[in-house]
Amino acid sequence: KIIKNANEKFKIKEEIKITKKIKQKNVKIKGKKMQIKVQKAQVNNRVSPKTSNQSKQKKFQISVLSYMGILKYLGYFFLFFLFNNTKILGLISPCFYGFFLTILFLGEQPLYLGVSYFLALILFAPTISSLVFGLTCCAVGGAISFVHKRKGRVISTPLSSVYGLLMGLVYLYFSFSSLESFYIALTNIIFNAIFMVCATNFFKILRNRNFNLNLNIDETVCGCLILAFLFCGLQNLNKFSFDIVKLFGIFLILLASLIFKSSAFSVILSVVIGLGASLSGGNLSYVTLFSCISVFTYIFKEQNRIYNVLICVIIDLVFNLFLVPNASYGVLSVFPVLIGGLIYFFLPKTLIDKFMGNFFSSSNMTLKNILNQNKLQVSKRLLFSSEVFYEMDKNFRALVKGGLDIKGAKLMICQELIKNNCESCPQKAKCLKGFNSELKGIFENLVNVGFEKGKITLVDLPAYLTNRCGKLNQVVNNLNTLLADYKNYSKIMGNLDASKVLIAEQLGGISNILRTLSDETRQIVNLDIKKERLIKETLTYNDIVPSEVVCFEKDEKTNVVSLILRSIDFDNEKISKILSKLCSCKMMVDEIIPNMESNLTYVSYKTAPTYDIAVGIAKTSKGGEEICGDTHSASKLIGDKFMFALCDGMGHGEKANKASELSISLIENFYKAGFDDQTIISSVNKLLNLGREDIFSALDISVVDLRSGEVNFIKQGATIGFVKNGENLFKIESNSLPLGILEEITPRVTKSVLSPDDLVIMLSDGVVDAFGEENLENYLKELPQSNPQEIADKILFKAKKQQKYYPNDDMTVVVGKLFYNFA
Repeated sequence: KIIKNANEKFKIKEEIKITKKIKQKNVKIKGKKMQIKVQKAQVNNRVSPKTSNQSKQKKFQISVLSYMGILKYLGYFFLFFLFNNTKILGLISPCFYGFFLTILFLGEQPLYLGVSYFLALILFAPTISSLVFGLTCCAVGGAISFVHKRKGRVISTPLSSVYGLLMGLVYLYFSFSSLESFYIALTNIIFNAIFMVCATNFFKILRNRNFNLNLNIDETVCGCLILAFLFCGLQNLNKFSFDIVKLFGIFLILLASLIFKSSAFSVILSVVIGLGASLSGGNLSYVTLFSCISVFTYIFKEQNRIYNVLICVIIDLVFNLFLVPNASYGVLSVFPVLIGGLIYFFLPKTLIDKFMGNFFSSSNMTLKNILNQNKLQVSKRLLFSSEVFYEMDKNFRALVKGGLDIKGAKLMICQELIKNNCESCPQKAKCLKGFNSELKGIFENLVNVGFEKGKITLVDLPAYLTNRCGKLNQVVNNLNTLLADYKNYSKIMGNLDASKVLIAEQLGGISNILRTLSDETRQIVNLDIKKERLIKETLTYNDIVPSEVVCFEKDEKTNVVSLILRSIDFDNEKISKILSKLCSCKMMVDEIIPNMESNLTYVSYKTAPTYDIAVGIAKTSKGGEEICGDTHSASKLIGDKFMFALCDGMGHGEKANKASELSISLIENFYKAGFDDQTIISSVNKLLNLGREDIFSALDISVVDLRSGEVNFIKQGATIGFVKNGENLFKIESNSLPLGILEEITPRVTKSVLSPDDLVIMLSDGVVDAFGEENLENYLKELPQSNPQEIADKILFKAKKQQKYYPNDDMTVVVGKLFYNFA
């Protein structure tokens, strides 16, 4: 019992301790929770700068949205007031509740819209019947809109017209007082229902197309009806001799003549505005006035805006003072036309461009986007093709194996020589016993001699062999055969590798060309619509009628104008002068493509480069020869560059002529294709090396950039050339060998910048040898600046005179003169 009592007391004490610990833990947890709550409250009270800025931005956005909402409903209020004022002949109100229901059923806020409509009713006709009808219209229309929104259904156009007819029955109840009022009310109901159909279609289309105003015929008719009723309402607001219709009408007509490409839109707009104003009182004078203004403003649309404003004022004065005299027309009557014109005049161009971009998608802009997208796709394909040719270039270069190196070839020939002559020799054991250690060295020395001389004779054999070997003739013949075989092998392998390198270089050159074309094609085309109109009108004024005109900037310095003309109208000199004047730079023909079937001609003009070059050439063959071995070339390259070149075939006569003609033809075609200097010279050199006969040509090339005057002088084995600037003479030298001698060459390119009237003089070695270098320099310094052909003739005449008119070698002189490309 004592033990049990002790155990129970112990258990009770332990339970008390555990409960105390649990209570302490609970207190700690509660304390921590309280701390967390306090910290959260402190965090909520402390607002970081970022959150404060964000809250400020949100408040600003909310305020902007609220201001925009206020402006929107003020605009609705003004439109409700105008459409309530719209009365045809003072009797029929075609849209006084139709416009409100249209906007309401399109999803606007019923409460704010109803308030705007009710306030407009109070301002327009504060009668009990009209106010009761207005409240009924707002309540019923709002209920219908709410029910449809609750069910998630859109009110269709036919359904909205049905609701409009039902609302018309309510209107008929409030307005019926006599048979005449019944007929008028019924007519109003029909007009409002029709107006609701037109307005619902029109505003739905604007909303769905993001306010793009490119409309079809049905949509245009709906828009014209709404605009006519709007100006009918404006006409009823004319007070105190201030014609508000003229103010808005003149402004819209001037704006339409500026933004619409076709004159039909401007005329249609003016007729619709005039008819709308005439509906109020049956006076058609507005139609005549606005039509005349639209025609004349469209004629002068390309001129300064102030001319259009003055035309509007003059036409209004003439119309009201002389054509249709108006007794109430006074000094103040000019102000509405003048104010509307001045608003148009001071309207910023950026705002007009933004308006056109948002509300109109011009066909020219569409053409521009399509053209640029197509150019981008072509650019990508060219870039991918460039990468393909680049990979092919790398693969072909990897196929170059190269021949056996000389050290390995000597060792192989030595082993083969010992094998062929010593293996089956009966004296082999005796020779090996006597000088085994020297035998390999003897044959190695013999092979070295063979490599140096190309072949060996008995004289080249060392004394070791002549005293001991009985197969001397066999050794000599065997070694010469092995040397000849190795030479043929090396030549074959060299030609194969050269062919692979040549193909690789061509592929690399094609890759570079395609990449350049890709960069050029990627450039964005910016069509100049205003200049296109001006060009078309100016050419038509000069009896040249283009069916199409496209004008754009190819780059910062190059304008391009493409025309499609009747073949009988094509007059290059006249068109060039007109385009040069309109584009403020000299324009030149870039391409002409006639079409005999349609009797039309496509002509493309572009900005002429800053400079041009005149080339003079004089040549004569060696005395007694009919054919000159020198050839020359002068041609325009892509990118406004000009190349003139002189090629001197080694020797003279027909053989030298063929060699130089082949070289110059290859070089000219390579340059026209767009290859770079290194690829061109290296490729032509390899092609000449691959031929069966040795063809050597000295090459002298000058490539001039006609935009900047920069020039590259490329000389390969050519004699000295000169640049003459007045009395100053600059020498251009080259120490390289002619084409076709070495397998690998690097052309020497000398860069310089020419000034106007500078002369580039290139000479063949026959002319330099006839003068002597020092005498030639003295003669050229004293030579006066003149026509390049005259200079070339004088130099050649003097060279022939030095050799008594019987030249010792072919002589050619090429002179190029840079000059400003004036119109």
